[in-house]
Amino acid sequence: ALTEAYVGMGRFMEAMVVCKKGAKAHPEDPSARVLLASVYAAQGKDRKALDELGEALQAHPRDAAANRMAGLLQLKLGEKDAGVAALQKAAQADPGDPETLEEVLSWSNPLPQRKPAPPAPPVLERAAPPPPPGPAQAAHAAPPPVPAPGAAPRAAPRPRTVRNEAYAEQLAEKFQTEEWQLRHRPPPRRGSRRALVGSAVLFVVLVGALGGWWLWSAAQKRRAVEIDRLLKQTRELLEKDSYASYKEAGRLCEQILERDPDSLGGRSYLAYVDAIRWGEHGDPEGYREEAKKQVALARKLGQTHSHLIAAEAYLRYYGGDPKGAAEALQKFLSGDEGGTSALLHGTLGIIQMQAGDLDGARDSLVLAQKYAPGDVRVVQHLAELYRRRGAGFELQAWTLYEVVLQRLSKDHVPSMLGQAYLLVERDQPERAQKLAEAVLAMGDRASPRQVAMAHALRGFALFALGKGPEGASAEQQALTLDPSNPDIHEIIGKRKLKEGDFRGAAAAFEKAAQLDPARVAFVKELGDAYRAAGDADKAMAQYQRAVDMSPKAVDARIARARVWRERKDWPKALEELDLAAKALGAGGTGTGLSQVAVEQAEVQEASGARFDVVRDLYVKALKADGASCPALFWLGRQAYEEKKPDNARPLLGDYLRICPRGPRAAEAQRLAAALK
Repeated sequence: ALTEAYVGMGRFMEAMVVCKKGAKAHPEDPSARVLLASVYAAQGKDRKALDELGEALQAHPRDAAANRMAGLLQLKLGEKDAGVAALQKAAQADPGDPETLEEVLSWSNPLPQRKPAPPAPPVLERAAPPPPPGPAQAAHAAPPPVPAPGAAPRAAPRPRTVRNEAYAEQLAEKFQTEEWQLRHRPPPRRGSRRALVGSAVLFVVLVGALGGWWLWSAAQKRRAVEIDRLLKQTRELLEKDSYASYKEAGRLCEQILERDPDSLGGRSYLAYVDAIRWGEHGDPEGYREEAKKQVALARKLGQTHSHLIAAEAYLRYYGGDPKGAAEALQKFLSGDEGGTSALLHGTLGIIQMQAGDLDGARDSLVLAQKYAPGDVRVVQHLAELYRRRGAGFELQAWTLYEVVLQRLSKDHVPSMLGQAYLLVERDQPERAQKLAEAVLAMGDRASPRQVAMAHALRGFALFALGKGPEGASAEQQALTLDPSNPDIHEIIGKRKLKEGDFRGAAAAFEKAAQLDPARVAFVKELGDAYRAAGDADKAMAQYQRAVDMSPKAVDARIARARVWRERKDWPKALEELDLAAKALGAGGTGTGLSQVAVEQAEVQEASGARFDVVRDLYVKALKADGASCPALFWLGRQAYEEKKPDNARPLLGDYLRICPRGPRAAEAQRLAAALK
């Protein structure tokens, strides 16, 4: 039906894409290829249509529809013999199709003698056929007209009563009005009043049946239009990625399913909404069960939908199986159906980020953004990825949050909370407090989990402003509202780590890791707390645990290398960094590879390696990531010392623009000023 709708709109490319998917999904059904052939024929591509029909007839040589269409196309192309032969095959396969028989009789001599046909259907009491001719009449009957030389022979037209009776029989069967069929009765005499009454009754019934069919068809059309409108509104609400829009989308899905319980889109959207509300927004466990129920019902429909695949992935991830969720998505995306799905690439990126594979997440999210540049959810999670990268990536994160809030969705709560998180980490607690309070003022437009996060970030800001009691109260509100939210415990851990409460930080990170055992970042941060407390052995154990959880946890490898570096064990530090580079793969690019190269350069420089080895590593880092603050500063300072101002100015200028609060900002400012 979708293919036919696209053809009707003249959108032949979409029609071909949809129909090819159908043909691939159902190779045993010749009707799919016949439909695809009709799409080509609608564009005037008759030869292409014949090729497609040839494929169908190879597997199903007696298929009536394929033979009929092939015959008509061949006749159109002037291939009369092949066309007539194909039409004859179609008529033999479906002798009850009057249109095919009419085409055959129009283009050829009568069909070869076949087995006797079954008895003619009983006569309807409407227009009596003429009495059969007697032998004398038959002997003097006029012969059929002879066609002119060169003209296609045509059969004499059949009596209209035969066609009308067959059509009436079909209508009677379709609308279940068999009680009006006068079976096995001899035809009345012409002009009989009884025949006229019967015909009138039948006419009234048929008109009533057709009227009922028309009313039913109109109602079905109105229902389809209404469902299509609701599906479009639901899709637009999902694109807003807000708690309020998810709630409204859920209500619309219920309306869709009331009208059509077999709506794949309705069930898939509802499964996605419920999975997000349970896993991401902290709504009750019932939403998880409802999401699972909708997934099962959608699966019974025998088709796929991108939101259905995404819902299954989120259910697996939030259910404690991040590896299985990522693998299932990657398998689907590697197939023909999922390759260009922004939704699924974005979902994969979000799951990879939560599982600690930041470089894999970046690749997936960037690809999702390529397919859907204005996708709010994708841009916000790209910002979140850069925020988690830490020092040197704050500007990228802030810029992407600004893209969301200034251009895409001014009240996007996750982006507001992300900016508040950045601000407390950058020692700007006043601005962070204002953003958190703006979220709290939104009422039920923010989810329970988002409200709790806003209280936690407000507490972080209040502690930084020297308002400890108020900050403690805000943190307690957060824990009361959402005690099982690991992100709140992470925020508290970071606040305590910043204040020097290493034991308190470790306890908070440990709690976060217990609540979400799949989140590699929490384990790595627990290692950071132990390292800050001076317990390097415990730190190394946690870093190794993170690596065991995710071989692509490059940050944990880098952290281990830093511990070896602090111990001045250069070979082990370099070995750890080599393992990090291997985890990224031979073709690794981006921030992860840049970080590894910077760490390698710093270890080599500290160990007294040759200058060209160190320089090449910084160059490698800058090529992998043009915003690498350590590489920009080192290469800029080196160009300054080598008295190459034309090289030094842009490098130091980029450092000050990208890393205005970086650890070398003061020195970079001094060198840049000296170049003026």
